[in-house]
Amino acid sequence: MRFKNFDFENDEAIKLFVLDNNNFSATWEYYYNSYAYALEKIIDKGLKGNYEFNCRARSLLFIPRKNFELCLKLNLNSQKKKSR
Repeated sequence: MRFKNFDFENDEAIKLFVLDNNNFSATWEYYYNSYAYALEKIIDKGLKGNYEFNCRARSLLFIPRKNFELCLKLNLNSQKKKSR
């Protein structure tokens, strides 16, 4: 994220950084949905910018990898519950 153009005086922009603790749930599904949401927003923003992701976007590859890992854990957890 670039903070270069971020206006720390703007209350609406600062609200985007506030985490809602009331909705938190320590489950694989919650973690997976959180990463999927972040991935969707980043890709959507990149496509709206009308430019290709370049080598500086490599750090973003962590999010799809982690999202896939969480998806596997969620499915394994679901399989274990079904087999009981």
